[in-house]
Amino acid sequence: MFINEGNMKIEINQVTCERCKHKWYPRSPEVVICPKCKSPYWDKKKVRLTKTVNVKKGGKNVVEVTFVPDEG
Repeated sequence: MFINEGNMKIEINQVTCERCKHKWYPRSPEVVICPKCKSPYWDKKKVRLTKTVNVKKGGKNVVEVTFVPDEG
């Protein structure tokens, strides 16, 4: 988006929240939170922690932790 102020052209880029997929034009150059979901992590993809417990290895509890990106 371009804004004309006298003889100057100012370009404002649209940003997208990686959490809720909201798109907006920021009022200031430094975006702090998403205006829709209020997340301060608007520029980072959401990661879900999945934990699985197996008892098959030598009779001991083995914990496997995997990080799965959240889809939408």
